Amino acid sequence: MTAHALSVAVPSAAVQLCPQLYSEKTSGKSTNGRHALNKAIKMLRPGDTLVTVGLDRLARSIRDLLSLRDTIKAADAYIKALDDPWLDTTTPHGELILGCCSLGGALPGGA
Repeated sequence: MTAHALSVAVPSAAVQLCPQLYSEKTSGKSTNGRHALNKAIKMLRPGDTLVTVGLDRLARSIRDLLSLRDTIKAADAYIKALDDPWLDTTTPHGELILGCCSLGGALPGGA
């Protein structure tokens, strides 16, 4: 992704808050072939937060999102989506909402 395209896709606040940025052109429709995402997850350390612009950039199915959450949680890290503030596993409220989504089998906003 070019620097210009990345600057359009990623809010400046995220650029300032995140020490490392990863981008890929692969769809969030599946976690298969998501090399940049896999690299980002492998780099997570305890207490880190994987920040995504929006939920649709991370996962499109509840199954994929929960699998990613489990992998990230195993690293003792968190998930936060800038455009979807409900997705913030750094808070008990965010964990609760994500848990409720898993029960209902759907994601807020139809992602």
